[in-house]
Amino acid sequence: MTSFRMKALLLFFCAGLIALTSAKMYKATVKGTTICQSKRYTGVVVILMEKDRLDPDDELAKTTSDSRGEFFITGQEDEFTTISPYIIFEHTCNAKPNCKRQTTYEIPKEKVDQEYDMSYVALDIVTAVDKEICP
Repeated sequence: MTSFRMKALLLFFCAGLIALTSAKMYKATVKGTTICQSKRYTGVVVILMEKDRLDPDDELAKTTSDSRGEFFITGQEDEFTTISPYIIFEHTCNAKPNCKRQTTYEIPKEKVDQEYDMSYVALDIVTAVDKEICP
């Protein structure tokens, strides 16, 4: 191997090692209560996601709202820059028969590494990013 190739390989190896050691663990924690038509809504699937630029988004955690409509979810991801978390609520509130709705909310960047209290999440309000999933 030539001297130039050896130096290039060593430089590439060192850059990779620095990149691996400079990543930081970021955490997203969210709590709240799901409601539909002013009543607590149980059995809502809550998915904590992290937006990626170059590859598919990462699922950090998944849970279901309890018998009081309350949820608590936390997840973490090792990244070089801060994470961009968001939360998906999969539910049947105001959905067509045999269909589900997915309601998505971004988590504020300043709430990364803190607990974000969404308080009451009104699932009957249709947002611009809602999706309806029908068989």
